[in-house]
Amino acid sequence: MTDVGKAIDEIRTVMGQAGYARDDYRLILQTYPSVAPRAAENRYPEAGAERTVNGCPFYDQDSNWARDRAAPQISAVAKAAADSRGVETLDLVDAFQGHEFCSKTAA
Repeated sequence: MTDVGKAIDEIRTVMGQAGYARDDYRLILQTYPSVAPRAAENRYPEAGAERTVNGCPFYDQDSNWARDRAAPQISAVAKAAADSRGVETLDLVDAFQGHEFCSKTAA
């Protein structure tokens, strides 16, 4: 959170040095999209060798954790940092839903 806040402050400093007032631009922080599908959405079974061979080397439990806990928590921290600096947030955590790597519905 500290580093995100620092980045926001540095962007504002650079914009100010370039002659822009805060009302001259709109600063929006975007969160990270989740790139891992939930276990039920993975196209390969956990026990099958094709999961690892095809670049999806995660256990079901880890896939669920990454999608349902880690990605939202990372986004929440970024959003809290943005909120603390009065910056808008574009939440992208679900932007790749159904299109994550190894998802059943990804092309």
